[in-house]
Amino acid sequence: MKKLYYLFLLLALSGCEIYIFDNPDEAYDQRVFFTGNYDVQEYSFTYENHYTYQMSISVVWNSSNEVALDGLYGLYQPVYAVVDYDKLTIPLQQQDGYEIEGTGKLRGTRLELNYVVRDLLQQPVVSDFLEAEARSY
Repeated sequence: MKKLYYLFLLLALSGCEIYIFDNPDEAYDQRVFFTGNYDVQEYSFTYENHYTYQMSISVVWNSSNEVALDGLYGLYQPVYAVVDYDKLTIPLQQQDGYEIEGTGKLRGTRLELNYVVRDLLQQPVVSDFLEAEARSY
């Protein structure tokens, strides 16, 4: 019986590949949990309006912790964000005449975002305070 156990163990392990990573970050890229396509429900506290649109998130490969949000706020240029586990930080940046910054948190397949967009083309500059819920599909 003991020989049969060792034979079974040998057969079970012979099909396995073992990977050893010196750096744990190489084995675990938390950004992949954010990637995909999203249906976005956005609310503007400034204009008291609801908006619906689609957005996609992809990994920025020349960075170790950045993702690109394509379509956020209807912008044609990607908005870049830094991922830290399940949190997302949109550092202050300018895109298409707008200044944008904010934060987000991933909860399963739902991404909750809070951010502010400033229209730099309007004088005086108008700040749009927003909250959005994005669901992956």
